[in-house]
Amino acid sequence: MKKPRVIFEEYVMPHYRVPFFERLSKEVELLVVLSKDKKVDGLHDVKENLPFASVRLIEEKKGPFHPELINTIREYKPDVLISFGTALRTYTLDKNTYSAFKEMGLRTLWMGCDGYMVRNMYVEIIKNLLPWRICREIKDIIAHRKVDGFITYSNHTRRYLHITKCVPLKKIFVAQNAIDTKILSDAYKEFTKAGNTRGNNIAFAGRLSERKRVDILIKAFAEAKIPADINLLIIGEGSQEEKLKKLVTELNIENRIKFLGPIYKDEDMAKALFDASIFVMPGLGGLGFNTAMAVGLPIIYTHADGTEEDILENGINGWYFNGTVEDLKNKVEIAFSDVEKLPSMGQKSKNLITNTYNLDNMVKSYMQTIRTLI
Repeated sequence: MKKPRVIFEEYVMPHYRVPFFERLSKEVELLVVLSKDKKVDGLHDVKENLPFASVRLIEEKKGPFHPELINTIREYKPDVLISFGTALRTYTLDKNTYSAFKEMGLRTLWMGCDGYMVRNMYVEIIKNLLPWRICREIKDIIAHRKVDGFITYSNHTRRYLHITKCVPLKKIFVAQNAIDTKILSDAYKEFTKAGNTRGNNIAFAGRLSERKRVDILIKAFAEAKIPADINLLIIGEGSQEEKLKKLVTELNIENRIKFLGPIYKDEDMAKALFDASIFVMPGLGGLGFNTAMAVGLPIIYTHADGTEEDILENGINGWYFNGTVEDLKNKVEIAFSDVEKLPSMGQKSKNLITNTYNLDNMVKSYMQTIRTLI
């Protein structure tokens, strides 16, 4: 069977996305389009030695996201263009661009985690009818009708698109967001076989940006009534780092919080997380869950990018908190009130990531969707 030709449009190339595109490139003739000189707070953009074809284009703030993309499409002649919602919305609403897509027989696939901040779909419908939003909503509906398919990270986004944006369910496919966890899992097994004792600390891994709300975690940790030998491990970098360190100093807990910086090698990440017995995601996140679950950690979480609704269950492999410092403090105290439960809860996390929400299944979902479109 002939391999489909696919252009996949992105902003940047995070290190954790490289394995996904490498595997996808074995199934399709793939070209990944990335932005030149794009900076994302706390995110490392891999620019060299990528194991798949890629091109960097100039990104514009207004108009078509990558103005040169249409020329790249004409040269590469893909069967399918996969892009995030904000870009495809622009392309489909631009008469000339959309006409060119149709003339070339190009199929479009809208991907992402739209609506991750929305909790009540029907309240959102009412909000969409407000005078200052209705014009944009009409344009959204027009754009959605012109797109050939949607592939979401979670069932939450699937429901959001269907209920609030009137997208037919038959056009929406789910590819659960995943990373390659083999190295993490293998390292975890080696640590366990060697008879190492897991640490009793709390860990966070992710960008130190405002949306991650790490300040909430630090405040809750400072207030929590837990043993004094429990530390908070913060893995990552970003614009909020100095502000967070200042907060730690103000709370006088410097001796209990360790800023470990960014960790890009999975072996090193597994080692760092093996020193913890609980992982906390205090704000927006997604793949941080997968990383922690791959090394057998239960998760304290709040509303994130929608994937948490699929992979986490309150009281089973983690604890949900309502976004406040007080409730996060309470959940930390509950977790450490019965530490004997933590390994079994963590094992449930690991089983889910290893057997269900893994990279193989994500690639399979993409391939099934691409085949359906063409």
